Amino acid sequence: MFLFFWLFMKETPSPVDPGSRGVPVLLALQKERRRQAAAGQARRPQEERQEEEQEEGGEPVAAREVNGSKPAARKAEPPPPPVTKQPSPPPAEPTGKKRGSQRKQKSETVVVDEPPQETKVDQAPVPVKKDVAMAADAKVQDGAPTPAPTSGKKKNSAKKQKTEPGVRVPPAAPLEEPLVQLSVSAPPLDSEPQKGHGDDAPAKTSGKKLKNETDKGRERERCSPLGLALSEEEAVSVAAVLREKSPSALDAWHRSAAKCDPLAQQLQERERLLTTLQEEASIAKEKVKHLSQELQVEKQKTGRAEAMLREQRGALEKELSVMQSKAQGSYQEAQGMQMKFQQLREQLEGQIGRLQQENGILRDAVSNASNQMESKQAAELNKLRSECAGLMKELGDNSGKLQQEELQRKSLEVNYKQNVSQLEAQLQDAKRRWEELQNFLHSVNTEREKLQAAKQELQSQLLGVESEMSSKNQEIQNLHSRLTDTLVSKEQLEHKVMELLEATHHTRPDDAQQLQDLLAENKALKVQMENLQAQLSSQTTTASHFDELQKLLADKELQRKSLEDSLNAERSSGASRETDMQAMHTDNLTLKAELQKLQAQISEQAEVNQDSQLVLDQFQKSAQEKEEKIKMVETLLEAGLIEMANKEEELKTLRTENDSLKQEMDGLQQQATEQTSSHLILEELHRTIQDKDERMRFMEEKIQAELESVSDKEKSIETLEQSLEALRTEAEALRTEAEQTRDREALENTSSSAQLQELQMLLAAREEAAQRLQRALEERAEEAALMEQQLKALQEEGMQLREQLEQQLEEQHDQKPVQMEAPSQELLMELAERSTQVSALQSELEELRASLEMHRKKNNELREKNWSAMEALAASESMLQTKLSKTSKESQEALEVVQAECRELLHRVLPSVPLPASQSHQEWMQMFESAAKEVVTEAEPAAPAAPGPESEDADVTALEGKLKEAEDAQKVLQKDCETYKKVLAETEGILQRLQDSVEQEESRWRVKLESAQSNLQEMSLKVASLESEAGRLDSDTEELESLRRDKRHLESELERAERESATYVTEVRELKDLLTELQSKLDGSYTEAVRQNEELNLLKTQLTETLSKLETEESERQKVAGDLYKAQESLDLIQAEILKETGQADLIENSTIATQREETDRKEKMTAGLNQTVRELQQLLQTVNRQLTKRQEGDRDKDAPEI
Repeated sequence: MFLFFWLFMKETPSPVDPGSRGVPVLLALQKERRRQAAAGQARRPQEERQEEEQEEGGEPVAAREVNGSKPAARKAEPPPPPVTKQPSPPPAEPTGKKRGSQRKQKSETVVVDEPPQETKVDQAPVPVKKDVAMAADAKVQDGAPTPAPTSGKKKNSAKKQKTEPGVRVPPAAPLEEPLVQLSVSAPPLDSEPQKGHGDDAPAKTSGKKLKNETDKGRERERCSPLGLALSEEEAVSVAAVLREKSPSALDAWHRSAAKCDPLAQQLQERERLLTTLQEEASIAKEKVKHLSQELQVEKQKTGRAEAMLREQRGALEKELSVMQSKAQGSYQEAQGMQMKFQQLREQLEGQIGRLQQENGILRDAVSNASNQMESKQAAELNKLRSECAGLMKELGDNSGKLQQEELQRKSLEVNYKQNVSQLEAQLQDAKRRWEELQNFLHSVNTEREKLQAAKQELQSQLLGVESEMSSKNQEIQNLHSRLTDTLVSKEQLEHKVMELLEATHHTRPDDAQQLQDLLAENKALKVQMENLQAQLSSQTTTASHFDELQKLLADKELQRKSLEDSLNAERSSGASRETDMQAMHTDNLTLKAELQKLQAQISEQAEVNQDSQLVLDQFQKSAQEKEEKIKMVETLLEAGLIEMANKEEELKTLRTENDSLKQEMDGLQQQATEQTSSHLILEELHRTIQDKDERMRFMEEKIQAELESVSDKEKSIETLEQSLEALRTEAEALRTEAEQTRDREALENTSSSAQLQELQMLLAAREEAAQRLQRALEERAEEAALMEQQLKALQEEGMQLREQLEQQLEEQHDQKPVQMEAPSQELLMELAERSTQVSALQSELEELRASLEMHRKKNNELREKNWSAMEALAASESMLQTKLSKTSKESQEALEVVQAECRELLHRVLPSVPLPASQSHQEWMQMFESAAKEVVTEAEPAAPAAPGPESEDADVTALEGKLKEAEDAQKVLQKDCETYKKVLAETEGILQRLQDSVEQEESRWRVKLESAQSNLQEMSLKVASLESEAGRLDSDTEELESLRRDKRHLESELERAERESATYVTEVRELKDLLTELQSKLDGSYTEAVRQNEELNLLKTQLTETLSKLETEESERQKVAGDLYKAQESLDLIQAEILKETGQADLIENSTIATQREETDRKEKMTAGLNQTVRELQQLLQTVNRQLTKRQEGDRDKDAPEI
């Protein structure tokens, strides 16, 4: 009520008479009331703040700033009395609003409580007199400090300040206007003890306090029904009336005022309350102004944010259009690639059918050849078995003959014992026979010389063959050097290609014209790369052909070497057999001569028996050696078969490795197929790579099958050659089946000619297969070039995108630093994904290259193993040659032993002839002949004198009998000699025939080798010419293909541009519609700051969700929910403030109530508007999400049939 009274007094403009006596009294009362109201009002908001902080934190609150003034303890100021009742306490500044302002304006350092301090003087009440108003304002400003609370003095203040029931008005001053109702029972609001009561009023005793309390109670009872409001004019008129009627009332009033100190204190407290209420009103107005300023600032921010969003939206629309164009281009390229792949598949299916037909033909031919070879081998085995049976029979006959000879020898020894006396008379016959023996020895020596000459000729032939082999080895080395040169050139070309690729990777275009120029240069480089790859493929195919030809030549040379070695072995075996036969003949002749001539010497006969046993042992040893040789050949054959089996096992291991690689590739393909729809191009490229790998594997399997068939055929040829060698050796060993061997040789020649024709056919088929492989390799190289081109195109696109992004970021960095953060990050993510895809493709290409290098290494290892097998065969041949040399040396040593034994026997017959020390056997035999003649001439004159006639008759009869026996023995010996001569003649004829046949075969083989070499040279020349022509044709075809590709590319680009333009028009229209809708919604929602912030967040989330393919919808929704929750909290705080302000407004007069009601209505409208904006924003979120989901479903439906 005092507040209303003061306000009325403030608003009265009518001047009052300065001479009147009641005005100073009223002014003094007003001053006291202002002081009291200011003190109580200052304490109450501070106490409420302390209570709120205690409720929130539970801690004691320190002295705060109240209305911008710092707390200061004033001792001279009288403490306000306790007030019991107050209609509605004016609330202090709410903490929620303060917190909201602190959240929004953290960087601002100005406190909300400071502005009212500045507006106290400006909004001071208009006084009646200027001097009095200025004094009152100064007192209000000085007398409203907020004392700092102290905990120790609170109890004393509570004891001193007791509640008083009321204030009694003295009866001497009858008041006509109603008094203002007072509030008595309020507790003290400040904990500080109020000192200095003696400055304003004297101290009272306890009796006076009781009287004052009773007077106040009575006055309260009187004035309780008169609690009406008075204006300033009414108060002035009341004062004038009182002064006119009872001038002494003022004196009584002064006296009562001097006596009633508690009443003055209450008036001061109420005046202080009025000042605090006025300050709170000014603070509320300042807050309203501050809120309006904040709203304007937020509107400016929302305008800026709208501009930023519009710019971001335009940039994002451009980026979306670019990305959509790129996606459409990639999709069209994928369709073109699919069409090309379908064409390639059809071509491959045709080629596969042709290859299957050819494989069937080759399998039939191989089966026929294998059947023929098996039949021939069975026939040859039967023949060999029959021949072995005949040889066994001959060996049995020879052993029987030897046993018969031994029996004859034993019988001769018995006859020798009986006819010892008869042999003395036959010395002359022995001499004659000795001369015959010498003649026979001369003939034997001549035959031996002939054999030595034949041996020398064979050795010269061997030297010639070795020289030919050395020349062929040199040719092979030359071919190897050429191959190494070609490989080195190939590696150089590959290095050049890699350097070109790196150079193309490092070059980066800057402008559009440079891009076009670089694209043209890239096309030219791609054409050059294709040419180089074609050349590389042709070089690889030629190298493989050369390797195969070298292998074939090496195999043929090894076969020829084996044939020559077998021929040499056969010749050496024939020579050893001849020498053995001659030794046998000589031994037999010597034995017979010794039986005829040396029957008188028992010891010599025993030695002769030992010699014959040694010869038999040697013959058996030679037979055993032959059997061992046969076993060695068989072991070598078995070793060759084992090596072939090992090679087959190695091939099997390679196949298993290939299968494992296939499985790995399948796994990689499965991983690639699990990727998203954006990787369709990569998946199609993987499929093309898989198809090409399958083609290569199929071709490799075909090559392996053909190589196996060729190896089988070569094995069959080797078996045939081995059978031929065995047949030749058996033909040389056989004596009686010369005509049959000739027939067999003729048949074998015919079969070999047929086999050669078949081999020629197979070689032609292999050449055709090699050409097909060349074509397949060229196609593979072209496909690899296409893959590399696509990779380069992707890399160039990525580089262009990065450059565009960098340029855009540089241009918009100064103007729009925040605008392009989210889309640029998303584009960078997409670029990173593209780069990872490109790196994955490059790694896959590197893995494929590594696998190819592994296959090459394995092929090289197989080649090395083949070379090692060839070296093993050469080592076995050298072993056989050493064995042959050993056998020749052993035969020579046997001859020397036989000659030594012959010399010893002759020396025993004639000991006068010494044994030779350094002479040859022939010279010693001549000396022995001369010495024997001398002994015979000396023995003739020393014949004994003739005895008597009887003794002479007996001697004659005895001599006649001896002569007859000697003649019989001589006849037998002559028959034996004739038979041996016939046998020797037959053996010589057989040997001559064998030599002729061997020479003929050698001449035939030489002719065949020369023809084969000439054919090889012609074929090499033809291959070189064909390669040159093929290179020209390839260059021409590549040029034509490049032109065709350019035309197709241009046509496809035109079609793409048309399609893209149509799609762009439709998409732009849709985007414009969407943009118009969004703009309308934005224009409707940009009314207030909260709306703008929330819609900005929503638009940002929408744009980022559309660019990132709706991956972050949930997170953005959560953020929006958090923002809404915060907004709701802020709205609740605002509503609480509004309610508090409305509660405060009830205390103010009707004029201030109207203004506050308007403000509350505005705030309620603000809250209602905020709630409506929140609802509208939620609806917008739902509609945008629905549109996005519909658009995603439409895109998926569109993508599904295209995939």
